[in-house]
Amino acid sequence: MTDHTQQSRLADHAFEADSVRSGAVVGAGEGGRGLVDAIHDLLRADATAAESAPSVWLGGAYPMLARGKAWIVPLAWLPSPADGDAGALDTRRHQASKLWLDIRGAGNYHHGNYFAVDLAGAEGQLRPYADELVRTGVRRADWWTEGAYAIVLVVYGDPLPAPHRGTAVHIVPRDWVWDNWGSETMGGMPPTDLQWSWEDVVAFAQQNPSTRTADAAG
Repeated sequence: MTDHTQQSRLADHAFEADSVRSGAVVGAGEGGRGLVDAIHDLLRADATAAESAPSVWLGGAYPMLARGKAWIVPLAWLPSPADGDAGALDTRRHQASKLWLDIRGAGNYHHGNYFAVDLAGAEGQLRPYADELVRTGVRRADWWTEGAYAIVLVVYGDPLPAPHRGTAVHIVPRDWVWDNWGSETMGGMPPTDLQWSWEDVVAFAQQNPSTRTADAAG
């Protein structure tokens, strides 16, 4: 099986129920620029897009899960090798790493060099967004500004050198990141659960088939 054929098969598998056990990567064939462009189109069309918005498809290809005033775009779920086929998991890890690099490159191209969310010592320091990232297992978070929003590229997993377990993009009000010390009335983050699972992704995709998914299935 060629690498291209295997990658196409893995992409088609991303929203199937078995992907919860075996892992998945969304948008590996689209590249980082496609995702960043889709986010730009969304936010430039509606400056308050994420406020009280439902879960929707982004660009027909990426599930966006609504969490209060935030959206989460899950991109990769990578379980432990014991839970799935080692060869397929290695391919997904390579896809996820390349997609992360592509997104970071596209973000830097559009917005300049990324900022890093300081996660060290975040818990208990009255920084609600950083606290929530730590609580949900994020080990790295890089971000850029788009109008009133921050586009945050997050990586999940234990500290290095442990392998990463997942990747997502958060679309959140910029003040959540820019003013980590603020209260809600000062532009900070209200109580918001940013936890997600690949079960959430599969359930959303099955309940809301995208045009692109339907075309591929046909």
